[in-house]
Amino acid sequence: MVLTVLMVGRWRRLLVVLVVCGSVMVVLVVRLLMALVVLVVRRACSAMVAPVVRVLMVVTVAPVVTVAGGWVSA
Repeated sequence: MVLTVLMVGRWRRLLVVLVVCGSVMVVLVVRLLMALVVLVVRRACSAMVAPVVRVLMVVTVAPVVTVAGGWVSA
């Protein structure tokens, strides 16, 4: 009888340890996956935005250079 109670207690403890460790692992994995998703989204956004920024810089700088060149040559 005592041995059975001890075995049940051990199994309960083992179950609690497994549940707690599993919960911790799930939290860590979810955090890692979320960080990875954020990193991928940031890189994708910067990859899409970078060409647009370059084009906008060229579009805004080109008239200034043209006007300045015209003033210098005039």
